[in-house]
Amino acid sequence: MTRKFWYILVGGILFAIGCSKSPEQSEETIRELNFSSQITDSADSATTNAPESRGTGGTLVTNGGLKNEGNAFVVYSTYSLGGLSSQTFDNQPQTVTYTSGAWTYSEKKIWVNSAKYKFRAYYPAVAEILSSSSNPDLLTLEYNIARDNFDLMVAYAERQPSVDPEGYGVITMPFKHALSALRFEIKYDPLSIAPGTTDKITKAYLQNLCVVGLLTFNGSPSNYQMNWSKSYSDAEQRYLWEGSKIFGVGDANKISVYDNDNIVFAIPQEITAKSTAFHFFTESGLDNHHIAYIPAITWEPGKVYTYTITLSGSSISVAVSIKEWQNISSNVDIQV
Repeated sequence: MTRKFWYILVGGILFAIGCSKSPEQSEETIRELNFSSQITDSADSATTNAPESRGTGGTLVTNGGLKNEGNAFVVYSTYSLGGLSSQTFDNQPQTVTYTSGAWTYSEKKIWVNSAKYKFRAYYPAVAEILSSSSNPDLLTLEYNIARDNFDLMVAYAERQPSVDPEGYGVITMPFKHALSALRFEIKYDPLSIAPGTTDKITKAYLQNLCVVGLLTFNGSPSNYQMNWSKSYSDAEQRYLWEGSKIFGVGDANKISVYDNDNIVFAIPQEITAKSTAFHFFTESGLDNHHIAYIPAITWEPGKVYTYTITLSGSSISVAVSIKEWQNISSNVDIQV
């Protein structure tokens, strides 16, 4: 009788121990370090970021397009605990890929209790642009408009799971656009050109631009520091477009030169007067090569600059409308 009771007691203890492991395993699964993404300066849509040739224009990435199967970003991370800093991942940086509806990475990690984490990332995961000196405190990226045609974005986040309300939940990387976007529209002046007049644009390009720029990205979650410096500029024909588009008189008949989202990506830079020029060719007229100089301005990261070029007889006027990428209407207008 005593021996039977002993077996029952031991069996009960073993059963209790076995049951106690399930909550521990479940907690470990919950505490797995995972990622999410959010573009903080863009409206949501289903736009993609498929690579395109320079001649067809660029595509602005949105939250919908960011989460397309196979898209990826690169992230660096460290955590501090007890005054010591450690690498979050054994292999830095990690490539995080959107697969089957979730952001995944190969080197799975578990949150360290009471540690404070830093995450610094860029999108898309193009290895050629990354400097080997990059780390969780400072990203250094090189963008070349003769080689690259993608919507470069950067993100930074911090998390202390034991303190922050998000706890051990996914890390949302708040991406911001790092480049400037340029759009060019052409029309005839309704005050001087007869209604119904049309022509075709057949070729366009820009000259006198920064071709290679170096981005350094640091700062805090509330104060992104994106600093661009020129590495190389030239007077070659850049963003060459060739085709056939009809334009006419007034806003109702204007056309956007480039395709896709009607923009090209440019390195943020200072433009001086009578320097950078937009060249375009029309089908009609004896002098069908037109030059529109970009007004003096500083192109900033995360802004779209729409240049409306108006033909009026032998003269050309240029107006620029500036907006943040998440806004629909412009908030700055410059007329020259």
